[in-house]
Amino acid sequence: MDKPSAGDMHTHASIVAKDWIYVDGGEVSYEFGTSIPEFVTLGIPLSTNWTNSTLTMTSTTRPTAAQPHDFQTLWLDKSNVIYCFGGQIWFDTAAAANFSTPEDSIWAFTPDRTGSGNWTEALGPAGSAPFPQGIFRPAEGASASDGNKGYYLAGYVTSDTSPEIHLLGGQTRPSPGLLTFDYSSMTITNTSDGGYFASQYADSNATVAGVMIDVPPFGEDGVLIVMGGQSGLFDNLTIYDKRNQLWYSQTAGGDIPTARGLFCATGVQGGDSSSYEIFMHGGIQNNFQGTANSGGDEIFILTLPAFQWVQVNYTSVSPRAYHTCHAAGNSQMVIVGGIDGTASFGTLFNGSADPWPQAIGVFDMSALEWKDSYEANAAPYVPAPVIESFYGSNAGKYPPQWTSPAVEQLFHPTPNTTVPTSSSTPIPSPTPAAHQLSHGAIAGMVIGCIGVVILPWSVIAFFLWRRRQHQKLALPPKDGIFIGSPTHPRKLQGFYAAEMEGSYQPRPLEKSHSWELSTGDVAWEMERTTRVFKPAIPPEPVELG
Repeated sequence: MDKPSAGDMHTHASIVAKDWIYVDGGEVSYEFGTSIPEFVTLGIPLSTNWTNSTLTMTSTTRPTAAQPHDFQTLWLDKSNVIYCFGGQIWFDTAAAANFSTPEDSIWAFTPDRTGSGNWTEALGPAGSAPFPQGIFRPAEGASASDGNKGYYLAGYVTSDTSPEIHLLGGQTRPSPGLLTFDYSSMTITNTSDGGYFASQYADSNATVAGVMIDVPPFGEDGVLIVMGGQSGLFDNLTIYDKRNQLWYSQTAGGDIPTARGLFCATGVQGGDSSSYEIFMHGGIQNNFQGTANSGGDEIFILTLPAFQWVQVNYTSVSPRAYHTCHAAGNSQMVIVGGIDGTASFGTLFNGSADPWPQAIGVFDMSALEWKDSYEANAAPYVPAPVIESFYGSNAGKYPPQWTSPAVEQLFHPTPNTTVPTSSSTPIPSPTPAAHQLSHGAIAGMVIGCIGVVILPWSVIAFFLWRRRQHQKLALPPKDGIFIGSPTHPRKLQGFYAAEMEGSYQPRPLEKSHSWELSTGDVAWEMERTTRVFKPAIPPEPVELG
């Protein structure tokens, strides 16, 4: 590893790709008060046991054109390709003076099986496609990846992040919107919601410095949870519904962390797959600017779907910020790098000795204990007793109150009603008769029953025939469904027959009709026209904290 044991590593990015944690970008600080950029991509093995003293990392040198950054992010697609996006040139003025801000781009790292790999430009001047116009490289945003897409929320842009931005004196501007990078089409889009982003990130000096976690078990395609940072707290969490591209918020309770940013967080699914725990560690309080604080070495656990915070009880030993962490080896959290977050802002990067050998720490997420070793085949994750007892002492796994029905539907969906079928309906067995009837008695009973049945139906059929002669013109086409009048449809078996534009052309409703439960709308496909019924009163907007 290209870093002295007496220094520290910070402002980097890292990601788990199969049996390795890859660490890229950032800086290495020395005790004599200087920082140098990290030009190698490090590989931490996850398929073998090690301690943070015996650990051997691999390294891959970046090409000259693939200049690394502080505060960049890494995304991983399903084919195990890592994409590097965002960031700014380095904090250290002397180091940054030797480099100019590179063109906006996205680079791809293809790992091999040895912890090394190969860097190529994906989007940009030398990439397979140009970087899109109107989007600029941001820094310090909240980022997540789900295998299909990479997400990047807010952050800031400066002349140190993109050569297209021309600001003087270190000025920053917010980078509004949610950037989405589609791995299959290799395209970036910006989705901005004026109400949400205007209220959260309107300050020209605002920096997210928070965390975004992909939570697969909830919602149709999973949700993103955004927490912390300079503009966000922990008692009102932001939720993004990826399927419907909608933003929500949900209040949280319990041991709520104090406001902070530059912490790390990772998630792990509970043993019964019905819960998901997010572990967060460290960070800087006091708006990242000022005096020492005691919040730099704390671990909090967010329980989902209960939305309750639980603080882990231990003695603080290594305050840390500007670091990364990952769930690995079934039930362990591996923490990479960081600096002492309790120092004042002006002395954060002075290169104080890291108490962890090679700047690596390990936390057992089941036992809630710190370790100096990593086990490749540790026992599967089981929520700690404090988590299990919390669920047992409260009314179920859900918060006392949801902020909206839509949020509840994401985390506690209403079970689908099972429609009984003829094959599933039990058929009663016949009861044996007490005495055997004669053939004559049976014949008489049959004839009598036939008469009773046929006579009233004959009368009904006659009157229906007479009525039909007068109302032939009112009948709909044979292949249509007509209930009520074309302009006043009535509900039929959970669906609606509606008037089509132009002439009325009803048709049978098929099983492919879909329901948009999250918005309260009902939509289905009818021939080439889509009809959407909206509620008379639009849903009230959800105020995000």
